[in-house]
Amino acid sequence: MKKIVFIVFFSLLFFGCNKKTQKRQFKMETIEEISIKTNDLISVNPGNTKFIETDSGTFLFAYNHVEKNYQFIDFSNGKVNHKIPLTFEGPNSVKGFLGATLTGPDSIWLTFSPPAIGLINFKGELLLKRQIPNDVPAPKLIGRKIV
Repeated sequence: MKKIVFIVFFSLLFFGCNKKTQKRQFKMETIEEISIKTNDLISVNPGNTKFIETDSGTFLFAYNHVEKNYQFIDFSNGKVNHKIPLTFEGPNSVKGFLGATLTGPDSIWLTFSPPAIGLINFKGELLLKRQIPNDVPAPKLIGRKIV
């Protein structure tokens, strides 16, 4: 029995090591190219982007982190139709801003850190900001159970 196991093991080792490797060659071929001209430098985060269809056209509502504003980008030609400025100082400050969503005409809800929600209009004016109390104590760990 030991001889059979030894012969099988030696055969696998010998033939497995002598196997010639073939070089695979890949050929890259261009089938079609798409070119999109950009008007602004914007890196779009899907969490801060919304596709909007209105009577006046289709738009992307996206946050431009370079210019610190929200933009309505015309989906058909890529041009920015409207910019909503965000200020991080003064009476309309959105300091601690995390993200926003467009909920209706002239209504953009924001989230903040520390936990708060806010509402701005299309001029970037802060209409409402409310802190979210975080007074819930953390769960106590006893052994492996959470109480």
